[in-house]
Amino acid sequence: WVISALLILLVSFPLITGSRTVPLPVTLPEESSRILSTLDALPNGAPLLMIFDYDPALAGEMEAAAAPLVDRVLVLRNPRVTVLSTSPTGAALAEHFFEKTQARHNYQSGQNYINLGYLPGGTIGILSFAESPRKAMPVMVGDVSAWDTTPVQDVDRFADYAAILLITDQSETARAWVEQTAMHREGRPMLVVSSAQAAPMIQPYLY
Repeated sequence: WVISALLILLVSFPLITGSRTVPLPVTLPEESSRILSTLDALPNGAPLLMIFDYDPALAGEMEAAAAPLVDRVLVLRNPRVTVLSTSPTGAALAEHFFEKTQARHNYQSGQNYINLGYLPGGTIGILSFAESPRKAMPVMVGDVSAWDTTPVQDVDRFADYAAILLITDQSETARAWVEQTAMHREGRPMLVVSSAQAAPMIQPYLY
């Protein structure tokens, strides 16, 4: 009973008094500051590649982490978004993400964004897309090529994207995208939103 009473007291005391034993950070981490400044510097209406590479089991965590950033860039820069995934479930998770967390922006498929779907081949598929996006993903939307739609009509090379935003829960996936696209980005920023478990393994790629 004494131990139970002590535990209840320790848990309830901060709730009642509003005190915190560990203060909240007063500044953003360096990587967060970089990603915000990069997103804010994007040209208005520029093409943006968003890669949804996470499992459905971690959708809650990944949506909570990515939604504020995506909301910010959609409000400030109104980009033309290309959705892509190397996971078979990624395309559906991307649609769910836009419907659940970004509904207020009223982004319309074929007008404001295009979902290219599943990119097969793993690392080889990523390299193939970096070398020639149109050849790697010859997707049709009805009777029209996806590459003739407004979001990607001026995208011929990987470097035509103003930035790449990768949302992933796997460090291996982040490493593959960073390494396989390095020669084709031509200085375009690659931004990564990762799960808590993958972040330490991705941290060395921050530069």
